[in-house]
Amino acid sequence: MDQPPAPRSPDHLAGLAIRFDADAADADGLARDLAEWFNDDEDLGGLARLVMDPAKPGEMGALAEAVELITAAESLLTMGTGAFGLWLAQRVKNRQISFQVTRADGTRMHATADRKDLGEVVARMEQFVTDTDPAQAASDREGGGGHGDPTGSGMTEGAS
Repeated sequence: MDQPPAPRSPDHLAGLAIRFDADAADADGLARDLAEWFNDDEDLGGLARLVMDPAKPGEMGALAEAVELITAAESLLTMGTGAFGLWLAQRVKNRQISFQVTRADGTRMHATADRKDLGEVVARMEQFVTDTDPAQAASDREGGGGHGDPTGSGMTEGAS
């Protein structure tokens, strides 16, 4: 008889961190807006938190440097990627947004999205989030991305 899987302990949580490549004030605004977007979602509510950069001497408050989406259910990360794609679509209408996604294992993906390549960027991010095969991830990293990327996707991946 099949037994249900053991519950995941906190040290085995799945997660993503999303950082924006922008000046501190813009990155803070984007991160806060994304965290609110995730937490307003019926399925993702309460799973997003801001990673704060402590206030420097003479500053009034801390700035958000990233959004973390933490859950024990990896399927929610896929949902989070879809929600991020919708959020991103609303913001790339008149500008590019560059960001970095880091998985719980430390593997990173960089991307720059605009309205022309949004679908490709989101599809690559979905693949990155669900790719748990280290050999495939290494192959993807060796295949390039970003500046030398023959696909022109603006994507790069690699371990931290």
